Amino acid sequence: MEGQPNQQQIVSVDAKAFKAKFQSKGEVYRFLTHDCGVYLSTYETMTVWHMADLAANRRRRIKETDVKVINIPHFEGLKIETMLEYAALQPDVMQYLPAVAREREKLPRSYLGNLIYTVVGEPFRRWVEGRVDERHDQRRQHDDQIHMDAEIAEAYKNSTAVAGKCPDARSAIINLFYI
Repeated sequence: MEGQPNQQQIVSVDAKAFKAKFQSKGEVYRFLTHDCGVYLSTYETMTVWHMADLAANRRRRIKETDVKVINIPHFEGLKIETMLEYAALQPDVMQYLPAVAREREKLPRSYLGNLIYTVVGEPFRRWVEGRVDERHDQRRQHDDQIHMDAEIAEAYKNSTAVAGKCPDARSAIINLFYI
């Protein structure tokens, strides 16, 4: 990770010269990711304003080689909004995210999770695990009965289907009935 923004490292570059090299958002995105090694979200979710803030050292950068990857399951307690609420409580994290709220809300969950995990580390991983444990506890509170439409239940009784060899798929399908 880069250090705190440092005003002594700021260098002026002629705007016309910069525009002569990079005329589009795509060219700036490629420059920052490829030439500078900056960890960025997808091209579609990065704005030119956030990239300009990163280049001008108004926002902090993470080098691609420093990124710590975390798997964030798609649970209700782990929505992008919830992760952004967590990030808002971490002043360091906010320095890496776009300054504008609506830009932050469009970031992919994998990018947001990796960014927070890289900056915060183990406390964030434990926070994610806590949300996962809460979800599992909620699931355990359900009874073992699946509630379904009477017509579907009749078709189930008459079905001669036998489960396949993919237990994860069966669990995923059964979990759909608990939603």
